[in-house]
Amino acid sequence: MPGIKKGLGGKFTTKKTFTVKQKKNPKILIAYFSDSGNTRQAAELLQKKTGADLAEIEMRKPYTDDLYHESQVDLYANKRPKLKTKVSNMAEYDVILLGFPNWWATAPMPVFSFAESYNLDKKIIYPFVSHGSGIFGESISDLSKTLPKSYIGEGFEFEYDGGGKLSSNLSRWLKKNKLIK
Repeated sequence: MPGIKKGLGGKFTTKKTFTVKQKKNPKILIAYFSDSGNTRQAAELLQKKTGADLAEIEMRKPYTDDLYHESQVDLYANKRPKLKTKVSNMAEYDVILLGFPNWWATAPMPVFSFAESYNLDKKIIYPFVSHGSGIFGESISDLSKTLPKSYIGEGFEFEYDGGGKLSSNLSRWLKKNKLIK
């Protein structure tokens, strides 16, 4: 395959690289889906640190107490639940901090509903993901496949509520991605 060479251990590496230019002071949206409150807590901390706009991804018909079963059914059916959330000025944003829990080794289906509801071409998307032990699962590659014309940047993962270092770890992540000084 042109442009791709086989590396050690059967891994493939590309010869071509690309650069995404992020504005110096990008307009940021923090969009998040949260059930237990862990992702909401991180989103609110991110808002305090960046001053960005905040949008909760809410379903028209939220999952019930049997959310793990219902979310798995949606996943296997590749269902996109209808959302209550509507961001009317999406075109204004340069960067989206997209938060969600890792369910079934990917993003919950309402996150895909959200992502597919807008033209996110050429947007920079930084995922932040809460989990019980699955880190990102396949969520980053699944988002990349869903949004092939967006740049999915380096994500931030945290276990459960992120513990006592969540705030400082988020600051480090934001600085690394040049979203705060």
